[in-house]
Amino acid sequence: MKYIGLDLGRATTDAVILNGRGQESMRRRVETREAALVELMQSIAGPKRVVLEECQMADWVTRALQPHVEEIIRCQPQHNRLISQAENQDDYLDALHLAQLLYMNQLKAAHHPEPLYRELREAVRAYWRSSWEVTRSKNHLKAFLLFHGIAYEKEEVYALPIASGFVKPSHSNTPT
Repeated sequence: MKYIGLDLGRATTDAVILNGRGQESMRRRVETREAALVELMQSIAGPKRVVLEECQMADWVTRALQPHVEEIIRCQPQHNRLISQAENQDDYLDALHLAQLLYMNQLKAAHHPEPLYRELREAVRAYWRSSWEVTRSKNHLKAFLLFHGIAYEKEEVYALPIASGFVKPSHSNTPT
């Protein structure tokens, strides 16, 4: 079993690979691109366990590497003292500490629901956010009209403006 610690960066990712005895067998710096990360995993023979810190790119990297490794763990660094309270911190050392914690089975993994539940949560969040934005826009429109002394009654404020001003929509001209 190989134990791989990844420290993701915007442009580059540092990787430290420990062998089955917990000794560093390789360290690499690769571009933070799917092809480069997959190529790195494919260049390491045998079963692999990978750990990376929770960040904006963690979900994307997890999905990219999942088919190429036995296990991927995403952890919160503040819950792992070896990382969060280290005096010397740099990308290589962070990746090394992650790999060591993985080897010793001392990681506190972040909880991530199954993809179906994540998608449902995101859909609910999108609906809530869009409802909030519609309400916000309506409030801005009403405030604008009041600021300029334009009177309106209830829902007519949301009717489309016609020519030079706001007019009450005529219901008698609707097609039948």
